[in-house]
Amino acid sequence: MKYFNLYLIMLLVLFAGAFTAKGQVVNLEKMVYEKEDGTRKVVGNVNFNISVKQQRRDLVSFTNLGNVVYITPKHYYAVITNFNLSTVNGAQALNDGLVRQQNNFMRQKRNSPEIFMQWQYDLNRGLVSRWQLGANGRFKLKNVSDLIIAIGVGAFYEVNAWRKAAFDEFTDQFLPDDQDTLLQNDRQIFVDNTAALKGNIYLDLIWAINKDISFNSLTGYQVPFNNLFSLGRYYTDNIIQFKVSKYLAFNTRFSLMYDELPEDVQARAGVRPLIYSLTQGITVKFSDGKKKKDEKEKSKD
Repeated sequence: MKYFNLYLIMLLVLFAGAFTAKGQVVNLEKMVYEKEDGTRKVVGNVNFNISVKQQRRDLVSFTNLGNVVYITPKHYYAVITNFNLSTVNGAQALNDGLVRQQNNFMRQKRNSPEIFMQWQYDLNRGLVSRWQLGANGRFKLKNVSDLIIAIGVGAFYEVNAWRKAAFDEFTDQFLPDDQDTLLQNDRQIFVDNTAALKGNIYLDLIWAINKDISFNSLTGYQVPFNNLFSLGRYYTDNIIQFKVSKYLAFNTRFSLMYDELPEDVQARAGVRPLIYSLTQGITVKFSDGKKKKDEKEKSKD
């Protein structure tokens, strides 16, 4: 019955998130929140997803998601990257990515602070760059060996730079111009810088279903303090992972985001508020840890 209830919670988070958002705040693995064992170590993983299709058009798609985390007995320091690139008949169709640096202090306590800085771009939507700098308070609602549920509340400062995208009426896609054209043709360039102080709230669920299957879900909402009832950003990021070996796993990931922008930006930059993705790939894990000296000596006895 306990696991049936947890399964219902998982489904609610997943499908409620389907009306919210692509994971702009990226999931960290359960490895970050493991119990105190007196170690300092570097752990991480790299996910790869490559798709090649050849029909009337040649489609090549590449996705890379990587996490590197330095874990100490009290804190963790993480660097997260996520890049996506697709080409159609050799021409760039999709190009987006992000780099995020995040630190969590006193990670084993029920309540802990975290700070983050993130740079992001999505040329297909006309987002040249998005910078974020902020902090959250993280509160664990449930923390047992196989399940962690936490809520985060905080604030961050965000700066966006949007540019006009070229519209392809035949494919109904917003395809980015190449850099030379952008520099030579002022009519193709429209940059609108927006900045705001925003509030952030999220729900994080990390569930080890069994020793080989894990589920991780993060769903949240961000909104500017000067406009609390509009211009919100809903997001969800959900990963289910199947362990093959100590260092290898298969994963399926669903991300969705609804990013409500000012009407003039949506109209002039050609921005669509709803974006989502479903990907499958391989995760390669690595770990390099050092135990305390007394533990090493104890292990020899």
